[in-house]
Amino acid sequence: MFQNNEREGLPQSTTIGKQVTINGTFASDGNVVFDGNMEKGNIRIGGTLVVGPTAHIKGTVEVGKLTVNGIIEGNVIVQDDLEIGATGNIHGDIVVHGKLIIVKGGTFNGKCDMSSKDGKTKV
Repeated sequence: MFQNNEREGLPQSTTIGKQVTINGTFASDGNVVFDGNMEKGNIRIGGTLVVGPTAHIKGTVEVGKLTVNGIIEGNVIVQDDLEIGATGNIHGDIVVHGKLIIVKGGTFNGKCDMSSKDGKTKV
């Protein structure tokens, strides 16, 4: 269910297993690998969030850095980089203050704002 380990190259990450379902708010200051389901709620992660291929999140996601290999249905705010992997899907609006990378096969449906943290558009 909950583990502290080093997975996906994340030091000291907590893993939320695929058998876990969350309703409400999930918050962490560290790194998280999320393989479970969020039926409705918010995720706030100060570090890196890796959404595994079995994960399905319905709600708002606010993170430092994000890698998506599962499904997110909701708006996403990322302070650093966002990578959507080959099996990743985001259905919602995103705000990215770093790089946006979409690997072949990954999908994104929504609006994208890539303004810098100070509100200026990157050139």
